[in-house]
Amino acid sequence: MLGYCSTGQVNFSYDAAGNRIKRFTGSGARVSAEELPAPLEEILTKFYPNPVKDILFVDAENVKMVLLYNTAGETVYKNEKIAVEGINMSSFSSGVYIISILKKDGSRVSGKVVKLSD
Repeated sequence: MLGYCSTGQVNFSYDAAGNRIKRFTGSGARVSAEELPAPLEEILTKFYPNPVKDILFVDAENVKMVLLYNTAGETVYKNEKIAVEGINMSSFSSGVYIISILKKDGSRVSGKVVKLSD
């Protein structure tokens, strides 16, 4: 890919979910684009179904804590283990939530969860 970029500038492209998928680097007037694979932890960490009406399941290893935040940034769910029965979201208001899965090694996998009305 050719384009214009300041010397040493690095820019990123994101998909609809906000995940970084391309890195653009430049040297003078030439720009190169590189596909970035998703980190292994993100590939191995899943939450489904999304959108969700009732129960949100989390499939991950080495989890220290699972948190859900509403759009105001308030914690609406917090658990130090993954419940086999999933997260019961049936009483939550419809809308967008942020799930944050903290791993024992200190890493974090986050994403958007859409709660549908019943």
